[in-house]
Amino acid sequence: MNKLCLSILVFALAAFSSAKENVVKEIQAKYNSIAKVCTTDISQAIPRIEKLLTSDFSWVDTMGAELSRDPYIGSQSRVIASVAKVFSAKNELLSYKMDGIYFRCRIKSSLLFRSVGFSKDRHLGVSISDDVWVKTIHGWKMFKSTSIRESDTIVRASNTKPTLQPS
Repeated sequence: MNKLCLSILVFALAAFSSAKENVVKEIQAKYNSIAKVCTTDISQAIPRIEKLLTSDFSWVDTMGAELSRDPYIGSQSRVIASVAKVFSAKNELLSYKMDGIYFRCRIKSSLLFRSVGFSKDRHLGVSISDDVWVKTIHGWKMFKSTSIRESDTIVRASNTKPTLQPS
C-alpha cells in the first residue's frame, strides 16, 4: 500500500511540475509577444497590451502612485507616441512563484529606442517590475504590475552600436 501512495505522490508532483513549466512558458510567450510587436510595429503595442490585462488591472509606479487600467493605457499611449524607432526589446523573467490561481513574477524589460525629435541619440530604457497574473476563463491575464526600478540611459549617436546585454 505504501508503494501505491508513493507512486501516486510522485505522479502528482510530476504533473504539477509539468503544469507549472507550461504556465511559465505561456507567461514568457506573452511577454515575448509584447517585445516582438515593439520591434516590428510599435503602434500595435497598446492593443497587444490591452488584450493581456484584466478589466480591474492596476499599475503602481516607483513612487507608489496607482493607476487603474484605462489611465495606465493612456499613459503608455503617450510614451509610445514619443518613440520614433525601436531597435530592440526584451522581457526577461527573473523569478516567479505559482500561488493558486495567481502567477507572481519579477520581470526585467529593456527597450533600445530613439525618441521623436531632432536628436539621433538612442535611449536604453530598463525597468524591473513585480507582476501578478491571474488565471481566468480567457487564459492568463495580468492583474497588477508594480514598478520596482526604472532607468533611461542615453547612448550618444557615435560609432558605438548599443545592444541589450543579458543580466
